[in-house]
Amino acid sequence: MISRRVRHTFNSIAHNPATRGAPYNPAFMHPDDMARYGLADGDVIEPRSRYGAILGVAEGDPALRPGLVSMAHGYGAAPDRDGALFAIGSPTSRLSGLDDDPERYNGQPRMSGIPVNIRAVNALQAPIQPDGAQHIPA
Repeated sequence: MISRRVRHTFNSIAHNPATRGAPYNPAFMHPDDMARYGLADGDVIEPRSRYGAILGVAEGDPALRPGLVSMAHGYGAAPDRDGALFAIGSPTSRLSGLDDDPERYNGQPRMSGIPVNIRAVNALQAPIQPDGAQHIPA
């Protein structure tokens, strides 16, 4: 998974109706990858890393390299709000770990280039998080 910038959205300002674009952060994928998974725009997927899992709204982007998923950060909330995916988006920080190759000088954890697996999900159910997950709080 790689980071993505979204027009009219500036980090946590994404929650301000006056400045935000879409109310959620799509999980952009190459159309060939979406076809391989049997996905259409608007389908719900579960990206999962070794630290946790989130729900995402699949959206095709032919400019994205095959094999990548790209999402903007600054969306979503605590796990009990995962069902509000289409209203508040997904917290990509749950896919990062505090011990996952932090930046040498400022300690910032990895925010892009995160290995994930994805699967299509049939319902808006909260993904199961690994026991003892030490993810970055949303």
